[in-house]
Amino acid sequence: MMLKVQGLHVSYGKIAAVKDVSIEVAEGEIVALIGPNGAGKTTLLKTTAGLLPCSGGSILFDGRPIANRPATEVMRQGLALVLEGRSTLKHMTVHENLVLGGYGLTRAIPCTPISVRLAPSPCSSSEATGMLICRLRLSGRHGCNKL
Repeated sequence: MMLKVQGLHVSYGKIAAVKDVSIEVAEGEIVALIGPNGAGKTTLLKTTAGLLPCSGGSILFDGRPIANRPATEVMRQGLALVLEGRSTLKHMTVHENLVLGGYGLTRAIPCTPISVRLAPSPCSSSEATGMLICRLRLSGRHGCNKL
């Protein structure tokens, strides 16, 4: 199993946002997380990505425990959260995104070439999505050549 969340509990102070949630995602599987506002969808995703602490349960990514690990460590293992709107990418050009994707690399990583229009202006929404894929490929995150 690529991602396995079991019995997850997350609270904001005394308010329980996620109670005993379990989900499994196999490699290559596409899963939709659907529910009303306030159901805990974003909280579940943020907790899985290391942006929020959990108060119970377990999270395994590629067989390794990642619950309550810093987001930077979770990202190095290949799991990243891109929030709706991609507001963190809009102000950056395509070139700046590519440079950011390679930040911290200590070795060359072979990745499947992809076509990118190098634009001096800030990224559009579709370019931002493309940049996420580029950044994951450049970073050598798990499965980058399977995209």
